[in-house]
Amino acid sequence: MFIELITSIGFVIVILLSVAILFMMDKQARLKTVELLNKFNKYGSQNNFSFSSQEILRNAIIGLDGVHRKILVLFTKDKLQFELIDLQEVHKCRVIKYFKSISMKEWKGKNKEAYCEKIELHFEMNGKKSPIVITFYDKAHNHLFAISELEQKAKRWETLLSKMINSNYQKIA
Repeated sequence: MFIELITSIGFVIVILLSVAILFMMDKQARLKTVELLNKFNKYGSQNNFSFSSQEILRNAIIGLDGVHRKILVLFTKDKLQFELIDLQEVHKCRVIKYFKSISMKEWKGKNKEAYCEKIELHFEMNGKKSPIVITFYDKAHNHLFAISELEQKAKRWETLLSKMINSNYQKIA
């Protein structure tokens, strides 16, 4: 009886310590996100941007200035790097999904999302060979349960920006 009580107390202590550690890690992640968002907004205001849309992703922050027709991206993966995309210079904006290579037999009847490796938003620039890429979903860093939400976000950006890009060509014509 005494051993069971000590075991139960030990088990509860381990659970409480685990919850406390997770809470502290989550708090640190939120503070880091706030700090990055402050840097992003500061850089944007220094360049007279007014963001009509923003998105915070795992490795990037995106902001759209609809008036100036520019997108500011802060890549946060290895080092902080700002990228400015002028929509006048974008030929095409599209979402690309990458899947793990499997046989047709494996593919049939299965949830295709389980084989998705990445979902990216590609900006194909006029006169530039390699596109600018923003990763919305990466199987190595995101949980499978997040794939639907992140794909919807990527498609919303694709739809919004494609309309703005297409209006560029309508003005020229």
